[in-house]
Amino acid sequence: MIPQITAGHPRLYLTSRELPAFRKMSQGPRRRYRALLLKKLEPHIASSAAVRGGLTTNPEYNALALGQAWRLTGADRYGRAARWLLEALEYCAHEKPTGYDTWGVVAEAAAVLYDWLHDYWRRKDLEEHAARAALYCARRALDEALRVYIVDDWHNYSLGLQAGALAGALAVGLDHPKLEDGALLRTLHALHFTGLTCDEMFLQDAYKLPKTVRCLDAALRSGGGAGFAGHTEATGAYHSVDGWDLVKMGSFWSSATRPQQRNRPNLVWPELVLAGTSLLHFMRPDGCNLVLGDSTTFSTTRGTRVANILLHLHARTPRPEFAAFLRAYGQSAEGPYPIHLLLHANHDSMPGGKGPDRRGLQALRAQPLSVLHDPIAVLRSSWKEDGTVVTFRCGRHGGWHNHLDHNSFTIYRGGALAIDSGGIDYTTPHRPEYAMRTLAHNAILVRDPAEPHWLGKHGLKTVNDGGQRLVVNAYAPPNRFTGAPHAVLCEERRARFADEFDMGHYAAFAPGAKADYLAGDATRAYTYPWLGVGDNPARRVEECVRQMLFLKPDLLVVFDRVEATRARFEKTWLLHSMGAPAYFANGRKRAAARGIHALPPEGPFEFAHERGRMTVWPLLPLARKVRAVGCKGFESWVDHAVVNAASGVKGVNYPAPKGQAETGAWRIEVSPKAQAVRDCFLTVIHAGLKREQPARDVIRCAARVEDGIVGLRIFRKSHGAWLPWASARFRAAGPLEAEYHFQGEEAHNTAPAPERVPKARGA
Repeated sequence: MIPQITAGHPRLYLTSRELPAFRKMSQGPRRRYRALLLKKLEPHIASSAAVRGGLTTNPEYNALALGQAWRLTGADRYGRAARWLLEALEYCAHEKPTGYDTWGVVAEAAAVLYDWLHDYWRRKDLEEHAARAALYCARRALDEALRVYIVDDWHNYSLGLQAGALAGALAVGLDHPKLEDGALLRTLHALHFTGLTCDEMFLQDAYKLPKTVRCLDAALRSGGGAGFAGHTEATGAYHSVDGWDLVKMGSFWSSATRPQQRNRPNLVWPELVLAGTSLLHFMRPDGCNLVLGDSTTFSTTRGTRVANILLHLHARTPRPEFAAFLRAYGQSAEGPYPIHLLLHANHDSMPGGKGPDRRGLQALRAQPLSVLHDPIAVLRSSWKEDGTVVTFRCGRHGGWHNHLDHNSFTIYRGGALAIDSGGIDYTTPHRPEYAMRTLAHNAILVRDPAEPHWLGKHGLKTVNDGGQRLVVNAYAPPNRFTGAPHAVLCEERRARFADEFDMGHYAAFAPGAKADYLAGDATRAYTYPWLGVGDNPARRVEECVRQMLFLKPDLLVVFDRVEATRARFEKTWLLHSMGAPAYFANGRKRAAARGIHALPPEGPFEFAHERGRMTVWPLLPLARKVRAVGCKGFESWVDHAVVNAASGVKGVNYPAPKGQAETGAWRIEVSPKAQAVRDCFLTVIHAGLKREQPARDVIRCAARVEDGIVGLRIFRKSHGAWLPWASARFRAAGPLEAEYHFQGEEAHNTAPAPERVPKARGA
């Protein structure tokens, strides 16, 4: 069952057959990277103390840099420094921890040192010493991977541990049967491809994947071959650790094993190409990543991991769109050493620093404008710099790095307009009390005022914001929180967790030439069968469905159907922005003042950021309240938390760490004036540029509700006359229906009525 390991070294990143070409390229098109590598290594190899002083939290980079330098020059000083590094790895594990995956990066470093400097160890009679060190680190990593399968924080830590264990298993392979009889390699192969033959289950099984599917198979082959994106975005860190670790593992398997195994060419590489295409789709026109979950605005021009991924993919599977990306951003793969540029920078796509060439731009613009990588949809008006980019998230929930943001959206044009608010901070209340919660996203709140608090992370009381429920680690039953790491999922716990991880689904996704339509059913993000049992809050929501129309290039229609279980539950529609909302009274434009203030409910409202301007028309509910919250001291404001009982203040601001980009400063809230079990929200949003004529001067919107049908008409001013421009209709209850007419394009989409979430026995 174990893939046959190829003869010769290295086996990680390159095959032995590729070494001559690697050396030749380093003297030709990649010679400047060779020179840069040797120059950067110079200060760190003079002594054991220098090697230890140069250690970072990425010792595998140091190891690969030394391995490449030795393979390219044969100089003993690089081998000597490699020995010092090998001896310093346990120090690194204790003094330079990266989190749960510390032993994973240490194991990868040890494996790379053994593999790339294999001939050096043999010459110095140190091969067995290096093999023992690599195997020790690999076993430590695998032990951690099997032990610390923490349900709500598994993704990058587990993958990092597995990458290190896999590196050790493949590097040492069958070289030393007396030290390693193949059990390590068999375990890793079973873990990734065949399923462990035991009763214990892993987190991937909570996604309702087949029992025999594990990490690489689950990530790369689920969802009809589009599994990579769904696997990694579900964690909220698709641009970073997940993607890089998956590509590394795929690269390890592909370079260390024979090309054909059980009709799988290179084991996993064809599926990994999806990583590159998804990264391109999740890039904004300004070169930054889309912001979702715990991801940030991490710019591709500084995104070492992103560039590394594209370099690896393009080297094995050349594509013009990958080449275009690398022409613009490949240089960022340099840090901390130009190791990946040396490995994979093709001479025809070397980073030139002058931006994409014409052919590359054409290749990028030939990519689909609207894609669904479940659970994230990306809708574009174009691939041009001034294009509009809309994101939408609904459905699968991956764990701790996810936010409670199902059915939320963002808008980018000329700047971040409708944003994913909040920053990244794991040490203060900002994240658990604000940034990860529904309150910080462009979504819906349904709040039961009778619930004073909810249980949050580590069982601590947290403010009841009316948002979506926490997953797995907070409530009982079915899982009683113990304060200790969750055990590996067994069959019984898998069945009990299935309800918790089911947070909704896409009811429709229908991209078109002139308009895109989608519908997300996030009811289960608020309601699941165990509500009302144990520490779970009462059942609040019977339906929460959002339908969106993207009328290209710049208009978004958002229609929400929300049904609560009690009329007294407070419903709130949220929109977050960087700039203060402006409103118009008596012909004058006014900006909302700092703090919390009511706004004229009729709108429209304007928001500006960088080169962009967003205009918002709230249309439903017809009788509504609108308030603005924001500016310094209120940018991450949470209601209902008593600060000082004597003063009567009932709210807390949990500001994001300073220096982070796009953490948000303002939000508007739209609520119905009258209490009702069911309400509909209808909002039209224009994404414009500041240089354009203000949308409020050229667009008007009107809504009508009759016989359960919500009608929308949009007019545009032309030559002094208001002319019909677009129309749409939605069903207010029952089956989902959306019909639109826009610039000669007509569409009618229907879907069954949302299913009611059943109650658990005793709920």
